Amino acid sequence: MNEIHDCPICSSEVKNWERYPNQVCERCQSKTADAYGRRLRFSNIDLSGGLQAFYLDNGAQYSRQICYIDGRKCFAGEHRFGGIVVEVVKN
Repeated sequence: MNEIHDCPICSSEVKNWERYPNQVCERCQSKTADAYGRRLRFSNIDLSGGLQAFYLDNGAQYSRQICYIDGRKCFAGEHRFGGIVVEVVKN
């Protein structure tokens, strides 16, 4: 198993987790947006986990896990070992 893989959006190196083969890099993850292009921020609710998302422009809650990065459909979720993981949705 490789210790890294290429980000499916920008080809930067990403630490490889077998569970998350389509994980994007941190730079791409910081560009998440909804279907209309409004920027989002995903995070854990607290130290014990949970997923939450907010719009960057006004702080309103975003209630979905589907997001887009540079027009590519992605899915945000909780990383098994804490934090957030965003993966490109493969067709």
